[in-house]
Amino acid sequence: MRSRQPSLLATFLALAAVISLSAGILRGDDVVFFKDLKPAPALRLTTLDGQTIDVQALRGKIVFLNFWATWCGPCRMEIPEFEKLQQEYAGRLQIIGLSVDDAPAAEVAAFARQMKINYPVVMASDAIQGKFGAIPAVPTTVVVDQNGEIVQRQSGVYPLSTWDSEIRALSGLPFHGHIVRVDQMSPHGAVGTTRIPGLIDDFKRLTPAQRQQALARLNNESCPCGCNLSIASCRVQDPACGFSLPEGKHILAEIAAGKSH
Repeated sequence: MRSRQPSLLATFLALAAVISLSAGILRGDDVVFFKDLKPAPALRLTTLDGQTIDVQALRGKIVFLNFWATWCGPCRMEIPEFEKLQQEYAGRLQIIGLSVDDAPAAEVAAFARQMKINYPVVMASDAIQGKFGAIPAVPTTVVVDQNGEIVQRQSGVYPLSTWDSEIRALSGLPFHGHIVRVDQMSPHGAVGTTRIPGLIDDFKRLTPAQRQQALARLNNESCPCGCNLSIASCRVQDPACGFSLPEGKHILAEIAAGKSH
């Protein structure tokens, strides 16, 4: 039997334990930001409706760069919350949705209209994603402060109160809890994008539901090369691996053929 990689929840709990040990008891209403801040990469984005956004020109505002996908259930859950935040903090906050979908931009735009998204949405090309390293999961949100520096990078769905507290903390507004500073940590979460080296075309042949099934297997099954990474993580971190590629293709072929794991 193959060994399995930790789930995203287990990874989050492990991170929480590290934070608790390094900063004392971390309360549920505390806000966690990085200690050593780094500038966000320069981004000049074209929205789905043809507008241009220069992220560097947004200095003075808090920016949420939210990597998401139309087929991602958790992403759909948090969109209404982001819409509320964008409306409530319109003068202080700018959310930008970066879609990692393989679907045409027109389909993503139709979904955005259906969801009544009130913030700009762009297609996150490989080049855009590459500026942030491997995207560990979708949704992943990179939080940029008013000085253009990355203060947090969060994977998974968080309560509305978490995002609200972060905005208020960065804005100097009252909020419950305290600001806790932690060292930046390399993302060890699940690979949530279908843009996995060598498997992109294989993913395109799957339905949205099959893609989620494929991502689950690629993230849970270990690469036979002995790297102690999941197949998905090995493909992202070592595209030249001769073990993860055929193994990944075999998994996607099984799912495309409707075979159960």
